[in-house]
Order: sequence, then C-alpha cells, then structure tokens
Amino acid sequence: MNQLPKGLKQTTLALSITALASPAFSQAEPGAVGTLSFSQGLEVSDNPTLSALSSDTVITSRTALGFGYRSETTTQVFTFDIGAEYVKDFDSSSTDDSEIENANARVEYTRENANSLFSLFAAYRESELEDEVVATGIGSDVLVIDSGTLKVSSAGIRYELGTDESPFGLNFGIEYSDRDYTDTVDPDLEDTQVLSVDALARFQISPTTAVRARVGQTREDQEDATDTQITDTYYGLGLEGETGGGISYTADILFDETETDDGAVTSEDGVGIELSVVQDRNNGSIGATVTSRIDESGRRTAASIRRDIELALGGLGFSIGVVDQEDDDSLRYTAGLDYTRETRRGLFTASLSQTPGTSDGDAFLNTEFSLNYSADINDVSGWSAGVSYFEANELSGTDDDSRTSASIAYRRDITDEWGMNAGLTHTRVDEAGVGDRSRNTLFFNVQRDISFGF
Repeated sequence: MNQLPKGLKQTTLALSITALASPAFSQAEPGAVGTLSFSQGLEVSDNPTLSALSSDTVITSRTALGFGYRSETTTQVFTFDIGAEYVKDFDSSSTDDSEIENANARVEYTRENANSLFSLFAAYRESELEDEVVATGIGSDVLVIDSGTLKVSSAGIRYELGTDESPFGLNFGIEYSDRDYTDTVDPDLEDTQVLSVDALARFQISPTTAVRARVGQTREDQEDATDTQITDTYYGLGLEGETGGGISYTADILFDETETDDGAVTSEDGVGIELSVVQDRNNGSIGATVTSRIDESGRRTAASIRRDIELALGGLGFSIGVVDQEDDDSLRYTAGLDYTRETRRGLFTASLSQTPGTSDGDAFLNTEFSLNYSADINDVSGWSAGVSYFEANELSGTDDDSRTSASIAYRRDITDEWGMNAGLTHTRVDEAGVGDRSRNTLFFNVQRDISFGF
C-alpha cells in the first residue's frame, strides 16, 4: 500500500512553492474584489520523486499564476478561483522538461437569510503526486507515496431550513467526486467515483429538546479488475437538546448496511449508535462521544473523552479513547493533544492525534504529530520552523506506512507589494514493502498579490 488513509490535515510549516494556493480574501463590508497572484521561484531537490533508487539532483523553476474573485452582499456570497503552475526541470538527462502542473479551479455560491441557507460548489484540481497529502474523495485525506497525476472533479449542493429555535429544521446535501490517476504504479490508487446523499430533519418538541430523523447513502464505484461497487446506507432516529445543568447532547440509533459487489455480492448490516455529550465550563468545555458503525471494513466501535481549556495566551485540548475494530484481536487506544501559545513576536503550536480510518475496506489507526513555531524578526521579516510525523497502522495486517518532515523558512517583505520566501525541507518516508527513502529540497521564491475593486 502506498497511501496513508486519514482524516488529517498536513501541518508542515514550510513555505513551499510546490503548489499554488487559492487567493485569500478578507472583506468586512459587502462589495466585489478581485485578486491576481503571481510567484516565481527555484527549488533544488536531491530526490524529487522520492525514488528508492539513486536520483540526480534536479533544479526546478516554477511560475505560478492565479486569479480570484469574490462578490458579497448582505445575503449572498459568490467566489471564483483559478490557478496553475508552469514547471520546468533541469537535470543531467534533460534540459527542456516543462509542463503545466497543479491546475485548479473552484466556484462557490452561498445564499443565507434568517431561516434558510443554500450553497453549491464545483471544483477541479490536478495534482502532481510527489509524496503529497491530497483529498481523494468526500471527507477523506490521504498521503500518496507515488509519482504521477491525480485529477479530482467534485460538485455539491446543500440546503438548510430552520434555525435552532424553529419548530422544524431540515438539512439536505448531495455531493459527487471523481478521481482519476494517471502514470502511477501503486495498485491501490484506483480511479473512483463517489456519490453521497444525506438528510436530517429536526422536530422541536420542547424548548430544550428536539427529535431528529436521519438518512444517508454513499456509493463508491472503483475501476478495478472487478469494477467493485460499495454502498453504505444508514437511517435512524435520535434526540438533541440541552439540560438545565448546561449539558448539550445528541443521541442517535441508526440502522447500518454495507453492500459490496465485486463479482459476488456480500452485505453486512446491524444497529449503530452515535452519542455525544458536551458541557461548557468557565475556562472551556468537556465532552464525551461513543459511536458504533458499520462500513466496508466491518463494525468499528469507538469511545473518547475530550477537555478543552482556554489559556491566557492560547489554548489546550486533550482527549483519550479506545477503538474496537471487527477482525482485530486487540483493543486500540486513541489520543489527542492540541496546544497553542502566543509569544511576544510569534506563535507556537503542538498537536498529537490518533484516529481510526478506512481505505479500500481496510481499517487503520492513523497517528499524527507536529510541532511548529513562527516569529517576526522585525516589521518586514520573520522565520518559521516545523516538524511533523504521520503513520498509518493497519489494524488487521502489516500494511504500515509513515512520513517524517522537517522544515525551516525565512520570509521578508521586499516592498509593500512584493514578498520573498526561502528555506529548506527534509522529507523521509517508510513504505511497506519498499523501505526508507528521503528527499532534501532548497527553495527560493518571490510573489505578489494585486487586489482591485469592481
């Protein structure tokens, strides 16, 4: 297996020029604004594709261009972003290897009034896979240790009716995602289409209690040798509310069913539960969750307790729990820690988490650890450093992968409009069946954003 399945975000702090981020907007009043983004940089890498064999040092020139538009009124927001990179590699075998990479486009519209919300989006992203964390489906981020290209097209609609105080509320959503791999060698990286539909109806029966009905289905079509189709369905009833002591809760009893068609149809069904309790404290909150659900990897039951504490110069959160996975003989422990502290000139963050996940019907326990620090040197410059570690441990097998990354970067405002980034990153991966390999990358780039009104 060459991917680490997890619902995790990558927290490596390096100011990399390997991807073009969509323009960010900040607007306090209604209006329309556009942003043109440009960056030009060089990076030198001793093993850009993380090959297990010896690799020549490669110098890469990257030119990134992007455009973004945002229009906002008191009731609706429209955004549009598009961008791409022109990449040219120089190595001992070729001096003219150039192409367009990391193309992306996204359009989003949201309309909200006092009692309803409607939103829709459509997006396209083309990513070069060089040890990247990418979203490969609905609600799933994985670490892909392979070279090649991933193209993801997605679209979705969501409609919400009724506020928390309304006697009736409805939340409905539908989302579609299509991912297409090219020039990859990992057999686990299969072209896949995912369609997900979910709905929740809420009926207020008292000022503090509501009854809710839930239903949802996700269908995943995999373009493998047997054209596997996996359909997960659930429906059920539950309660949500708040007690006189300030405890908020949700409780749902669900009927789960998973059907897998890979030439022979197999199905698994049963009763699932989802329980959540949260109590606000003067300095934060404390809560507990219990879930037991069925998917293509079988039944997984998990329980956890979490405490969040507000500090004078930051915050602290920690959790502990257990996971019982079908076909796994051991009870697995989960944990989480998040710490943030503001310093006189910068910010320090630390995080540790262990969470369960699934990929292609296999259950994993995913571990993430990161330390990051950033600080201003003066009014026009600053520096940052970070380390991170990712590991996916297969609960009923030996298919384990890990990734370690360290980085240090320097930034400086050249003028009011131009900025510069420079730094070094080190990456090491340990892939099941392949072994260790590493990469060092030195990068330098300049960038400029130009904003204008309409």
